Amino acid sequence: MTRPHRREAVLDIYQFALAAALFASPWLFAFMHNTGTATTDATVSALLVAAVSAVALRMFREWEEWINVMLGVWIAASPWVLGFGHTPASHVMLGFGILIAYLALMELWLVHNPDYYTLPPPQEWRPTPRPTRSSANGHRSRA
Repeated sequence: MTRPHRREAVLDIYQFALAAALFASPWLFAFMHNTGTATTDATVSALLVAAVSAVALRMFREWEEWINVMLGVWIAASPWVLGFGHTPASHVMLGFGILIAYLALMELWLVHNPDYYTLPPPQEWRPTPRPTRSSANGHRSRA
């Protein structure tokens, strides 16, 4: 028996990919030699996000997404908490943290709004035609 496919599962794949990029970020963005704290934080945070995303892919539970939201907030705030704010590493961590938290919140929103997929697309907006004033002979009068 196979599990039903969840449309939101692609967001867990994106979170896993972001975790892999975060793991490689000290080498990609060359901040591994500047501060050991930033490298350690990026590595540990990336491993945690990857683990939670992998578990969420296998069996979805809402609390897994809340953990990723908290991890994303931590990743975004950690440069200032750990003392390496205003460095290139802080910009990288801020960006990854915001993206990870955003994807987790998006998945939670989609799970709690199942009708989102079944709603018809919005009708194209068309202005209502203006009534025209016409004279007795069928020509438009100048108003």
